[in-house]
Amino acid sequence: MSLFKDMFNDFFHSLSDKEINIFNFISSNIISVCEMNIKELSLKLNVTEYSINKFCKKINVDNFENLTSILKELLKSSSNSSNYIFENSIKTFSDFISKINESKITEICKLILKHKSISILFSDSSKQIANYLNQNLNSLNIDSKITSSPKQISKQKEIDLVIYIPTYLDEKSINTTLKYLSNKIVIIISDTITKEAHDNSSIYVHVENNKLFKNFNIHCNSIYFILLDLIISKLIELNNAKI
Repeated sequence: MSLFKDMFNDFFHSLSDKEINIFNFISSNIISVCEMNIKELSLKLNVTEYSINKFCKKINVDNFENLTSILKELLKSSSNSSNYIFENSIKTFSDFISKINESKITEICKLILKHKSISILFSDSSKQIANYLNQNLNSLNIDSKITSSPKQISKQKEIDLVIYIPTYLDEKSINTTLKYLSNKIVIIISDTITKEAHDNSSIYVHVENNKLFKNFNIHCNSIYFILLDLIISKLIELNNAKI
């Protein structure tokens, strides 16, 4: 997508190497960047928030928040923005599949098999995903239940493993929920990157969703189901290895 380059290319030759990396990343991931906050982009690029805002000033934008507003308006005003949906979906799937970490999936499965009682915690938009995982775990004789109440889980002493699947939630909502799970072992599968999620979970899996759908008020959770199928297939493999 060249919308960003078309608009800011005049500033390119005045940028430092670090700022060129930021420029190229935004240019190649404009849809994802539109949905990020500055902390998420900072973690993604391993640069400071100060460096990001300094970059923004170099391209004549006050700060990162203003830059995302400009980019969103660019997408909305572009009559061709809908043409990127299919192309972006393919890229999202391809990127996800290329980054699959089998050792992390195996680690998740070993944790699931180790614990006798599991709770699957969902947000409003992830109930279907949680149901899918729960049904498959139950079919493998793994005791699991779904809930949307972290308070309820925190009071259940028999539950020591929680699989938390927050989708389309902001950082504050996720961090508030994690406070209730401080006495549990937590696996997080989420499309939101937060430092607290990394620090307060045993295993964290980031799912990069196709965020362009949000421009059309659609939640597309296909990648979650791909990931869950991989987890289920590995569970079956590990179970068969015991026989």
